Amino acid sequence: MRPFDIKRQARRLGIAALLFLALIGVGSLISVPVDGERAGRLIRPTLIGFLGPDVTLDLSASLSILPRPTLQIYNLTISKKDKFSIKSQQASVPVSVMALLSGGLSGSSLTVNDPVITLPPSSLPETRQNALALLTGALGAADTIQQSPIEAIAIRGGRIVVAADAPVSFVEKFDADLSITKAGRIDFDLRLPWKSEAVDVSARIDPIDPKTGSKASTLLIKSAPGTITLEGALATTPELHFAGTIDLAIKALDRFGKWLDIDPPLTFTTPLAVKGAAEITSERIAIREAALTLGKIEMQGGIGLDVGGERPLIFGSLSAGDMDVTEFLSPLWPKQAQGWKTEPLSNGLTPEQDFDVRLSAERVNLGIVRIANLAVSILAKDRALDLTLGGSKLFQGSAKGKVSIKPEDEGYRLALHGSFDNLDLAQATLALMDMRKIEGTTEGKFEFESKGRTADAIMKALSGTTDVTISNGTLNGVNLATILKRIETRTLSAIRDMKGGKTDFDRVHVNAAIANGNATLEKAEMIFPPNGMTMTGQVNIGERRLTLEGIATGPDPENGTAPAILPYTVTGSFDDPVVTPDVARILKRQGTTTPEQ
Repeated sequence: MRPFDIKRQARRLGIAALLFLALIGVGSLISVPVDGERAGRLIRPTLIGFLGPDVTLDLSASLSILPRPTLQIYNLTISKKDKFSIKSQQASVPVSVMALLSGGLSGSSLTVNDPVITLPPSSLPETRQNALALLTGALGAADTIQQSPIEAIAIRGGRIVVAADAPVSFVEKFDADLSITKAGRIDFDLRLPWKSEAVDVSARIDPIDPKTGSKASTLLIKSAPGTITLEGALATTPELHFAGTIDLAIKALDRFGKWLDIDPPLTFTTPLAVKGAAEITSERIAIREAALTLGKIEMQGGIGLDVGGERPLIFGSLSAGDMDVTEFLSPLWPKQAQGWKTEPLSNGLTPEQDFDVRLSAERVNLGIVRIANLAVSILAKDRALDLTLGGSKLFQGSAKGKVSIKPEDEGYRLALHGSFDNLDLAQATLALMDMRKIEGTTEGKFEFESKGRTADAIMKALSGTTDVTISNGTLNGVNLATILKRIETRTLSAIRDMKGGKTDFDRVHVNAAIANGNATLEKAEMIFPPNGMTMTGQVNIGERRLTLEGIATGPDPENGTAPAILPYTVTGSFDDPVVTPDVARILKRQGTTTPEQ
């Protein structure tokens, strides 16, 4: 028996390895040209199933033998007239060895590298119809896949651009995988970056159920800003229709808004979740029995999106028990300032989308403001926005009104009208103006309109009317009745020491007309028996200036002399008003020529 020779065996192994590597090297250099029409027949049935019979295909191809028989495809172009084109310099289809040995060409998967998908510039309805046709084709392909050899398609490093003189990149560097089983099940996965956020879309569509005529389906879209999950049944006849459940979760509104370029920007870090029964067609998404959670706010009802027109329509009706909206409205609440803002108003003041939304709540908290039975409608069409408040209870009374905002001349036209009844004025002024100078029960109505590019311009162009009545109230900080009594005996000392106390009154009535930002008091009176007071003048809203004259009058004395009076002026700015008694007129009326000591 020959002894085992390690060196000899090593030489044999080395020679075998070299021969194997040489075979691979030579085989990899073997590339046999393949007729483009013959290569096209391998992938054309799948493309027709997905994209329709009018799809065109152009390519050149060759067959490489090692390390694995593969159909190499070059200069691949797939297109539909006026719809899209897909161009790739290199694609491949691994082919069956048994098919090659029998003289055929067969493969089950297609990989397309670095394709550029070019879309024509089109309107929203055209884009939607093209996408719908593609999806319907994919579903149809699943039903007839037995006639097509290709069961899996992979896209690596794809781009989507919109055709123009300088093509606009829409999606950069996406990967996608699509597989269709012989039984007709579709699995799809898409990975792409969108506005610096990674997005993963995965879907599964089962074979058709002969009993229902629909396909069990799931869709999951995941990204850092939020996720959406759909589960249900998908039907293609008589039209594309999905019925099932939806689960939407947005982690933070500000990040989500920035991701979608929402204008004006969302400044809230609040999460949003929506769950409900969903119905989706080619033109409409409707969520019934929806449970919507916005931070700590919980609402129920229905919401949806209609894309059947040129502009998307957001619609819905939601109701809640208790709502605390302080964190959402506080940043928008007007603050005390030394003038109106002169910066141009945001282009997003009215929405790009159309709206038809109704909101209601049993109780709403906004800071210290309490609103009961809130009913609000939000209507927007062609960027014209209407906000309507219907008969809500607040400040112990009720209020209703409407605000209309419409873009005009690079700015906005505003119209506002409303009325209120039995409001607690002390609560209202404390909540809205952080002051408590006057108390009482108030009612009134108002109607304003204006236009401009800035808040300053809008206030200077303001016009309209207002009529307000305050009943059974108190003016804090001054006791007019006491001052009028003291004027009769100690005129100047009464004037010098006017502060302090309060004035109880039966009624205050103010009627004003506004033109070009200037309000003229047509009637302003206070009744505090047995005394009275009237006021005339103007309030320049645009310039935030006061030019008012008033006079408080005491009762007629029993001796027949003239009653005591307190004439005064109110001048200065909204932020620093100055009340000045008319001393000369007081002394003249009292017949006093020298002040008392």
